[in-house]
Amino acid sequence: MIWTALPCALALQIVESRGGIREVEALFVKMRKTYHKDRTNEPIKEPPLIFADHIDYLEGNKGTMALYKLAGTIGFDRFNRFVGKWVTESEDPLVFYDFYEKLKKKHGLGPELCRLFEEVEDHVAL
Repeated sequence: MIWTALPCALALQIVESRGGIREVEALFVKMRKTYHKDRTNEPIKEPPLIFADHIDYLEGNKGTMALYKLAGTIGFDRFNRFVGKWVTESEDPLVFYDFYEKLKKKHGLGPELCRLFEEVEDHVAL
C-alpha cells in the first residue's frame, strides 16, 4: 500500500487540481473495472486493505481509491502534512498498518472511513 496506493492517491490530487473531479471520477471507473476483473481471477479470499500489502489488484486500485477518499475527507493539506511527518519520523515507513493506525489515532477517522480499510468493501465511492 505504501509503495503503490499512497503515491497514486497523492497523484490523484494533482489530477483533480489540474483536470477537475470529473477526471478523477473517470480514473475511478477504470480502477473499479480493473479491480473487479483481477479480483475474479484471485483464488484466495480478499483481505481488508490494512493487510493488503503486495496484492497488486488491491493496492493499485481499491487502495488508491480508499486513500484518496480518506485524504479528501480529512482534507488534502492535513493528509499530506501527516504523510510527510510520518515518512520522516517513522522507524519503519514501509508498513501500511502502522501508517493507518497512526493516522486513525491522529485524525479520529469515523466508522465509514475505517470500514474502507478494516473490512472487505466491494465499492469505494468518491
